[in-house]
Amino acid sequence: VKRVTVLMAVYNPPLGLLDEAVDSILAQSYRDFDFLILDDGSTLEGVRAYLERRAAGDSRIRVAWEPHRGLTKSLNRGLALAGSEWIARQDADDWSSPDRLERQMAFVGKHPSVALCGSNAQMHQHNRTPLWATDLPRTGAELLRAFPQGNPFVHGSVLFRKDAVMALGGYREAFPCSQDFDLFWRITEQHETANLAEPLYHYRY
Repeated sequence: VKRVTVLMAVYNPPLGLLDEAVDSILAQSYRDFDFLILDDGSTLEGVRAYLERRAAGDSRIRVAWEPHRGLTKSLNRGLALAGSEWIARQDADDWSSPDRLERQMAFVGKHPSVALCGSNAQMHQHNRTPLWATDLPRTGAELLRAFPQGNPFVHGSVLFRKDAVMALGGYREAFPCSQDFDLFWRITEQHETANLAEPLYHYRY
């Protein structure tokens, strides 16, 4: 079993953006991961063929074909299918820096009480033109203070301990969106959480 499962849910994604997201995970300097892509009942022409081709080309990729349930339920299905101690999220229209997982795993290795580790993000226009980098709170007390004003984590950037999330019941399926805001607030109330200063995640704004 790999130490990390990278979890990505896709539903009718633009294939060019999806390709960049997939490539960014396969190019990670950290190697002890598998890559679980949940297809949430995509109907767009070419998505199935694309995912089948990528899975055939790299043994780390596993595709789960699911009926359309929406993001929150898809992520919980992904948690159920993931066998790793750590889950790293990745969104289908963003990309990660090559050293993202390596830096996050090094951080949680040094700070074993941390159950959730995100990072700052570089924001981009749709065509990758850089906009600005986030300046998120870094540590537990700052993070907890930030939640009433908004989510201090970028969902696609996070790495979390699966058992900590499962003990909280996973993502709450009553929330079709903001499911990450709710989950991360609950984790931060119970566990140490952190954001790395470096913008290791690239977000299309």
